[in-house]
Amino acid sequence: MNIYSCYTPSHKKMYWKYFQNSVCFDVSVVSYLLPEIGNGNYKNEHWIEATKHKIVSILEIIDLQIDDIFIFSDVDVQFFWPYHRLHYR
Repeated sequence: MNIYSCYTPSHKKMYWKYFQNSVCFDVSVVSYLLPEIGNGNYKNEHWIEATKHKIVSILEIIDLQIDDIFIFSDVDVQFFWPYHRLHYR
């Protein structure tokens, strides 16, 4: 399983200090550093463009995955205990 994320230079410290360091289970973390666009205000034109990029990224990941579970996460997330893979029927 992979955890995918993308972040900008303004979130680089948060990515390394909290997100990346909190992954406490056996997965691959695949992250993309995106260029900083605008001031990041909620729902402004730059925020909308960043959100569109995330959606395109998720669709590309879905196309690449073959019957596998993945997580797409923002980097303002921390993991506090190991994840145990769910078994679906």
